[in-house]
Amino acid sequence: QLGVRVLLSPMTTAHLTVLYGGGPDEPFCSLLEVDGLRILLDCGWDERFDTALLEPLKEVAPTVDAVLLSFPDLAHLGALPYARSKLGLHCEVFCSLPVWRMGRVFIEDAVMSLREFGFDLFTVRDIHDAFAMVQPLKYSQEKQFPLKKDGVVTATPYAAGHMIGGTFWCIQRETEMLLYAVDFNHRREQHLNRFTLELDVFSRPTVLITDAYSMAEIHKKRKLLDDALFTSIRRTLSRGGDVLMPVDAAGRVLELLMCLNRFWRNSGLVGEYPIVFLSNTSHLAIEFAKQQVEWMSEGCRNALNTNQRPFDFTRQEVVVINHPKQLESIHVPKLIMATDAVMSGGYSLHVFDRLCNDPNSLVIVTQRGPEGSASYQLSQLPTPPTIKIKVRKMVAMTSEEIQNAQLRAVEELKNAKADPEAGKDQNDADEKDEPDGDANDEKLEAEDTNHQLGKAAGSAMKTEDSSAGPVRKKRRKTKRLKTKFPMFRDYGVEKEFDDYGEIINPEDFAVATPSGSAPYSNPANANGSGGDGANLRGAARGRTASVPYPNQNASLPNPSSAAGSNLISLSFIHVFMI
Repeated sequence: QLGVRVLLSPMTTAHLTVLYGGGPDEPFCSLLEVDGLRILLDCGWDERFDTALLEPLKEVAPTVDAVLLSFPDLAHLGALPYARSKLGLHCEVFCSLPVWRMGRVFIEDAVMSLREFGFDLFTVRDIHDAFAMVQPLKYSQEKQFPLKKDGVVTATPYAAGHMIGGTFWCIQRETEMLLYAVDFNHRREQHLNRFTLELDVFSRPTVLITDAYSMAEIHKKRKLLDDALFTSIRRTLSRGGDVLMPVDAAGRVLELLMCLNRFWRNSGLVGEYPIVFLSNTSHLAIEFAKQQVEWMSEGCRNALNTNQRPFDFTRQEVVVINHPKQLESIHVPKLIMATDAVMSGGYSLHVFDRLCNDPNSLVIVTQRGPEGSASYQLSQLPTPPTIKIKVRKMVAMTSEEIQNAQLRAVEELKNAKADPEAGKDQNDADEKDEPDGDANDEKLEAEDTNHQLGKAAGSAMKTEDSSAGPVRKKRRKTKRLKTKFPMFRDYGVEKEFDDYGEIINPEDFAVATPSGSAPYSNPANANGSGGDGANLRGAARGRTASVPYPNQNASLPNPSSAAGSNLISLSFIHVFMI
């Protein structure tokens, strides 16, 4: 950890602690303390999901008052679900609306890529719970945090470029100003405006927190880089090879899609060589991009009034798929944009493993990854002749392996037992009032054992029957709460929401009508006779008339049973009351 203390004024002190990261191609996470207010600046992780990296965050997570997120990728918010579900981070989180939406796309894509290989640090449910406590903000929208003593700290987001919704934060305490600006891009792009520091607002900040990873690099002109990129792609496709571009899930891939689509249209390649976007959440990323044009550049906003709307791709322009097996149906040379960007374990690594046998193929690295990853090795100059990669594949377990896994699961359950004498007196007292509780408990224990055995053998693609019979576990004697009545599992129905609120089923609110008659009508009173009108007026004055609602099961009065007892239609009552 690296700590820096700054005296902003005689009465104001700020302390910045870099919890982890701080190096090239490392995630971001820092703790800023301003007069007792503890603000977490980003909560990033990398594609390896190493829990040892989060040890500094574990110590301070329960004491954090607010979290400010700057970008939607894993390097800035990848640890948010784990920190909330395992480390006790339960404070409010603030970011821009695109970061809130695209951040979920990033994390879900990473989890879905690793889930089949036993990833269990957090679930998709944990992701939804973590992003449920996020409060999206607009650019220049202030958020005030009250201090324990007098005064407030104000945090304001501003556009930083680089990714849609990218933010740099202005944190103010009275007249002192702190700027947190990392990973910003000062170049104007196809779908984003550039990062700017307005002189009248940010002319003299008290503290500037930033990075300088690319300071020593010499950047060439954008036109020269684009020409070299497009020439290499077209040459490879023309000789029958495939092109692989490892990309992220919903960040820089949007800029690449717009640039490549423009080149395809200008060069007449549409319909000849397809552009394939391969990701677990590819459809979701494209749909979210269509809905957030107001956060993009002025050119994208003006294109809404034309036929070429941003990210409104046709099937001939961009093929959006969710699994590598779908590539087998495309038999022509193609440009494959697959996640993840550093080729650490996503679909891009599997495609790269397949293309290594084709001398005509081309791999274009779009992002430097952590040391040891495939993208890191390929980005070295000069390019090494051979690299080492680790490819995970699902293989079928043998019958002996399944049996050994089941036995190991039983041993783990036995070793995890608590002291059998603990809570014995309480169990005996409860059993007096529960003569039938043993049978229920034994059934629950058998279900729990079967669940654990299934989890142990869950990595097998095809399970074979072993010679050993089913393993049953004896009833536990540990202390636990018992009930006097049978309990049944309750699976709550989760509500779904969109941009307009809760999604409802219109059929649930349909009004049923009595069989044999039209709704809200009465043929008996269609002639408008005077007697009916008199009965209607009398019923209205005395408030004694009983008018059944068509949706109820109450019996309707018989018009012929008595004089003046004709059924009154609801439409007449509405007119009369008005």
